[in-house]
Amino acid sequence: MGPNSKIPSGRGGNIRNSSESAKAKMNAKPKESLDFLNKRLMTLYKTGKIINSSLDLNRIFNNILQIIDEQFDYKFSAILLVDGNRLYVKANRGFDPRVAKNFHPMIGIGTPGTVVKTGKPLIIRDVRKDRRYIDVNKTTKSALAVPILLQGKAIGAFNIESNKIGNFNKNDMYLLSSLADQAAQAIKNAQLYDRISNFNLELKKKIEQATNELTEKNKQLERLSQIKSEFVSTVSHELRTPLTSIQGYASLVADGDAGPINAEQREFLEVVKLESQRLTRLINDLLDVSKIESGKMKVAFNDFCLPDFIKHYEKEICNMASAKKIKVDIKVPNGLPKIKADADKIKQIFDNLISNAIKFSGKNTTLKIEIKENPDDIEVDIHDQGVGIAEKDIKNIFEKFQRVDNTMTRKTGGTGLGLAITKHLVEIHGGRIGVRSELGKGSTFSFFLPIGNQNGRRLV
Repeated sequence: MGPNSKIPSGRGGNIRNSSESAKAKMNAKPKESLDFLNKRLMTLYKTGKIINSSLDLNRIFNNILQIIDEQFDYKFSAILLVDGNRLYVKANRGFDPRVAKNFHPMIGIGTPGTVVKTGKPLIIRDVRKDRRYIDVNKTTKSALAVPILLQGKAIGAFNIESNKIGNFNKNDMYLLSSLADQAAQAIKNAQLYDRISNFNLELKKKIEQATNELTEKNKQLERLSQIKSEFVSTVSHELRTPLTSIQGYASLVADGDAGPINAEQREFLEVVKLESQRLTRLINDLLDVSKIESGKMKVAFNDFCLPDFIKHYEKEICNMASAKKIKVDIKVPNGLPKIKADADKIKQIFDNLISNAIKFSGKNTTLKIEIKENPDDIEVDIHDQGVGIAEKDIKNIFEKFQRVDNTMTRKTGGTGLGLAITKHLVEIHGGRIGVRSELGKGSTFSFFLPIGNQNGRRLV
């Protein structure tokens, strides 16, 4: 045909109509893809919210399937998880509940079993022509399954079925794979939560078990401590009776009431007297410890004037020091306030600390006793020029049965109870005690008694 030829209007109209129809079809495909993408994004958004709002897997799985059904009209859907070498339905929609309950194929069998074994998605356009499909739903024509992968390992599958042949495409596969990734994250979160919960439960059980065991051990220790205290108390009282007789008869003999004695006999009797006195002190220490541990030590708090006490006690201190020719230097300020104290217990504190100072001091040394008034308490410092205490021993010096291991302590003996008892006596007056010492240069024991209307910590 020439250039001026005319095209019949009928044919030209057909060409224009065909072109417009083709354009409409071309425009329809992007629109369909965009609609699917929007649906996919909305589905992922909704499932993400579900996963972040709960740790209940059953609830999460059922809600995911409900969203899939609402958005894409998949009539038959299920989520299966691996347990051993089989898969078990954890949530489903559209399937007969009895069928779903009894459907647990082995890995590698059926549509879900296949994707778990291969780790890859599977689309079956016509289940009647594919032996991999297990006929559990008579109306199913096509199927889609994707694996649920956790750290590269298939732990389950999404299984979708339709009553239409060829109803699934790659878009469906991509969507379901994205949902499977979200389900894997939900499973991971739930596993971590269960692990933490189980750990906490196990930890709680272990703590309760350890607490019960400790409580029982403490009860046993209390019973043993009570038995020990009762034993010590009984034995100490029983020892006192014959010891009193020994002291009494030794004194009678020493005084010549049983007839004349020579100088050597008198010397022997003096040894008996000193050793019996030492034994009495040991028994008294054991009794005091027993009373402290059982809470039966009685304390009577009354007005107490420390300067008056020192005035009457000074002669006794000098007598204790005279055997070693130790000089006694006492400093007491004027106007010290009265305190609430038990006079007998205060004397016991001084006796223990001063006898210790004398015991571990050499001859012709000086024993200093200095009393000071502080804003809140009265301070008593007892300083000797004895052997001193090693730094490593100071921290334990006030513990029961603790003795400094040196030549002097091995010679003098002792139970290691005196300072423990002294500490307790100071503390029941509401005070505190400490020591400063240097080997070869002596020690200073200081205790502090509070000023004011305090009543101490009474033990009844």
